[in-house]
Amino acid sequence: MTALSVAVGAALFLLVAGDIVLTILHPSARGPLSYLTNRLSWVVVRNLFPSLGLRRLTAAGPLAMLVNVLAWVGILWVGFALIYLPFVERLVYNAPGYGDKGIPEALYLSAIALTTVGFGDVVAHTGALRFVTVLESASGLAAFTAAITYVISVYPLVSSIRGTALRLSDLEAETPEGATRLLLVGGEHELVDVHRALVETHENIRRFPVLYYFHAPTLAESVDTILRGSAVLYLVFRWGIKEGVVASKGAYGPALHSALIRLIDDFEQDYVGGRLRELDVPEPLDEAAARERLASARRGVGEVDLDAAAEDAALTEDLRTFLARAETFLFRLAAENRSEPRALLEPDSAPE
Repeated sequence: MTALSVAVGAALFLLVAGDIVLTILHPSARGPLSYLTNRLSWVVVRNLFPSLGLRRLTAAGPLAMLVNVLAWVGILWVGFALIYLPFVERLVYNAPGYGDKGIPEALYLSAIALTTVGFGDVVAHTGALRFVTVLESASGLAAFTAAITYVISVYPLVSSIRGTALRLSDLEAETPEGATRLLLVGGEHELVDVHRALVETHENIRRFPVLYYFHAPTLAESVDTILRGSAVLYLVFRWGIKEGVVASKGAYGPALHSALIRLIDDFEQDYVGGRLRELDVPEPLDEAAARERLASARRGVGEVDLDAAAEDAALTEDLRTFLARAETFLFRLAAENRSEPRALLEPDSAPE
């Protein structure tokens, strides 16, 4: 039992240490414990809140971070207690009144070492146990420091993502008319800004996956708005505006497309799919539906500047594929977030 208790305690310590390193220090990997706490917190909020009559899921992100930090501290506490447990008979007590030596004493010693309180009423007597208490004190200091670092790293990025969404919402980038105005007035500069926003959103959420669970209080501040606005902007730029009116489509079109699909792929793999199921890639949108979307985009361009509207041309496979990919993802995201589904350009026609 001694070896088993020490082995389990050491394994719990290594689990937390590895999770902290991956969560705080690694630029792209995620800790297994952090991923589990994030998903469990999301499942609880997503399933519990609607039953309580609460539609907004804004508590998911803060709850996930709180549970994550409590898991770090709690598992370290229990893990070191398991290491101390076989050796409680060798502890030295400097205060009277202690009962039978057992689990309470192991938990108590672990708690005062982890929090670096150090009352001195219970101390390790052997050199090995003294080293373990020092290691636990250092682990506690590291865990609390990591928790603070986690909070001050994540919350500015939450504001950054919401600010990007609000900007696109205020500029009405989700509509063909708004996207056209952005393109005609902002030109290449606007394309660069939107591409940068997509890349930064992708990298920030990849760096701290808990960002996905910080659901905005309004749709205008959400990642949905960033994705939808960028998709409409790309659609108008690629197929709604004449070649050369804004910039070379060969220079900026592929970059916008790559950034959008990369973000969609990551979301479907890690969040909408939850890493538990493989989502099918949708078939290209049928010609009738694709033609309706394209007509809507070009009609919006014509309302802003008739001379900028692209001429009618045969539907391309790229257009039908992009529309199917973007719209299907937006509906999957809406279903995951329990929000009202909206098509990319035609609110009344949702793909199956």
